[in-house]
Amino acid sequence: MRKNNISNEEEIRLRVLLIIEKNGSIDDLYNLGFKYFQITKFLKEEISSKNAKLEEGKLIITEKGIQEKEKIINNLKIEKLGKYVMPQLSSQKLDLIDTDELFIPSENELPF
Repeated sequence: MRKNNISNEEEIRLRVLLIIEKNGSIDDLYNLGFKYFQITKFLKEEISSKNAKLEEGKLIITEKGIQEKEKIINNLKIEKLGKYVMPQLSSQKLDLIDTDELFIPSENELPF
């Protein structure tokens, strides 16, 4: 049915819940072999299960979803989730450099 290395449905659900909770990238699931229509189905299932909801145009995890995530983590005996889901970089705030702190040498000062 699928060509990825995720071993069971609980692990898929955990990944989906972590993506929702951490505003992670769905590319992680895509890179595991899932098609976008399958990923959409996973997200819709979590919404219909009341583990996630749309609020102000954003998909967020619910209290029920957090409890479900913890239950799955315990069932799978996962100790570290550190890099389980990669963050979606486009949603992260980037610290801009203050122009007063930026030094651009003149063309004559460059050694090459």
